[in-house]
Amino acid sequence: MKMGYVVLEAGYEYNDEIYYQPEGGGGNPKAIYFDKSEAIKEVTRLSANALRARNPMDFGYEFADVSSLPMLEAATIMGNILDADITFSEEHHPPWFIACRREKHRLYTAIGEDCPCQPEDENRWGPPPWPRGVTDKQLAEIASEVFDRISFFYINDVEIKEESIAG
Repeated sequence: MKMGYVVLEAGYEYNDEIYYQPEGGGGNPKAIYFDKSEAIKEVTRLSANALRARNPMDFGYEFADVSSLPMLEAATIMGNILDADITFSEEHHPPWFIACRREKHRLYTAIGEDCPCQPEDENRWGPPPWPRGVTDKQLAEIASEVFDRISFFYINDVEIKEESIAG
């Protein structure tokens, strides 16, 4: 027997308010690896891409649904990762503002104000709340350190018969 590591995309359903994982769980297989470290790298990469394309607050009614951290601690961690000042306001969706530390401009707000430090182009913002230029490495750190209650991808260990691999 040989160990395989299946990378699965978590299944989410939408209830007209938020995305949630149904009780049965489940997921769609994306890849199989025979090296666990390679599977972990792929989950990290895919999770960063998923977070880039989605607003984490679409997966919960309040911040505690998507993170085990208190908001102030999450703001500090996100700020250090993004090199930005983060402030929270429960009145907005997403409930945070990201401000450029260099010039103290807001990089993102709920009303979409632009930071003059950012280059001019029409695709300045990705899906809220991420400013243009955020890297996959930064998003992977934010996904694992802040949004620990959202799982976009995961690994399932499976035993594979050697003869299954040869053919």
